[in-house]
Amino acid sequence: MKIIITEKQTNLLIEGLPTKLRRRLNYESLRDELDYNLLYELNPCDWDDEGDFIGDTCDVFGRKIIDDEEIEVLPKESDSLYYFLLDTFGEYLSKVYQNKCN
Repeated sequence: MKIIITEKQTNLLIEGLPTKLRRRLNYESLRDELDYNLLYELNPCDWDDEGDFIGDTCDVFGRKIIDDEEIEVLPKESDSLYYFLLDTFGEYLSKVYQNKCN
């Protein structure tokens, strides 16, 4: 099932984040960090399900961003970051999983 999030919904997700995190939400820098730090350490084929891989990767990535920035966030803000990452990188992570595991 494919979920489509509109630009307005994406903006709402971003607006719910602390300013310090919003400054860091540059697609290119996030993609580089995802490729060179996180995906280097993870093996997508360790997950039995593509959806679990995508969800877990976005969750770990979100926690890594928050830990790197060393800020306190509310659970709602953490959830907003998770959904932003899921929307932004879900298709990309799906292709990574399919290329390495199929």
